[in-house]
Amino acid sequence: MKKYDKINLSKCSGRLTYIRKKVLGLTGDKFGGLLDVSQDTVSMWDRGRVPKGKLLSRIAELGECSIDWILNGKGRAPSGYSNKVFEQMDLNAIGKRGAYLRDKGLKLSRRELANKLEVQEAQILGYERGELQYPKEILSKFSEIAGVSFDFLVFGKREPSEELNSKENRIKEIEQKLEALEKFIENEFKIRKIPNKEEVIILDLIKLKPKVPVVASIPNKYPIEIRREDIIDWIFTDSALAKNDKEVFGVQVKGDSMSPELLSGDYVIVEVQAEANVGDLVVCVVNGETMIKEFTTREKDIILNSMNSKYSPIVITSEDNFQIIGVVYGIGLRKLKK
Repeated sequence: MKKYDKINLSKCSGRLTYIRKKVLGLTGDKFGGLLDVSQDTVSMWDRGRVPKGKLLSRIAELGECSIDWILNGKGRAPSGYSNKVFEQMDLNAIGKRGAYLRDKGLKLSRRELANKLEVQEAQILGYERGELQYPKEILSKFSEIAGVSFDFLVFGKREPSEELNSKENRIKEIEQKLEALEKFIENEFKIRKIPNKEEVIILDLIKLKPKVPVVASIPNKYPIEIRREDIIDWIFTDSALAKNDKEVFGVQVKGDSMSPELLSGDYVIVEVQAEANVGDLVVCVVNGETMIKEFTTREKDIILNSMNSKYSPIVITSEDNFQIIGVVYGIGLRKLKK
């Protein structure tokens, strides 16, 4: 008969073993392979050595628990974990589950359980020792008497109530993170529309679209290509400023040619397109130089105006290499911290 392998969850080594055996269902060599360490290293953890750094973080991630729980038994434990259950039974042995349910759950002697199941007391002893196999009809009746699921008794799977509690805790964590994100956005960002530039919109988290990447400088060709390394920040927009069928990016304003409307350091939100209407603020390339200007026309010429009177209009003729990258759709302003 296989000796009962009791896990001592009062020690760090026991909690590491619990994650490996009960949560992941892995042997020492497979657990080591998953973490890219040797089986000897895993054995040392079982005997009391504590993994450090990235290994400890990875084990906590795999076990869906906190590092503090592994080290000290405190904090977020693995889903479905119960001290009372796992300290006294081996979930990999159906006989041990049956013995635990009889003794701790129903508080019955072997004879009393045998009478309820209409079998001999010697059969109950054989089931619990692993010398006999439970018939399916006996397992079904036993799970009904004990008030547990058939899957729990046979396979050691968690009860539905434990699954539900685990999901509810996850939902609460997500709700808390969303609430914190909403407060951050309200405190850090505001959006102004064009042409009603004085209108201030306080963002509602429910209406937000995905974050918009901000690049340090205007892309110099159309269609644009924004690489991950080009992104310097992110801004949030509501549904009115991030259309699902448009490419949208942000760019940081440099210089004072468009002040006081656009100040150096402002984030402008740009919809990618190669054409513009008179009066639009456009991001464009003129003879290799990128800029933000007001787009107007005069007869056959294109006029690019600055909002700062000290800068003269730029007249685009057929001899110039001119290309529109996109149209400024909104201005994202980061609030100054007090």
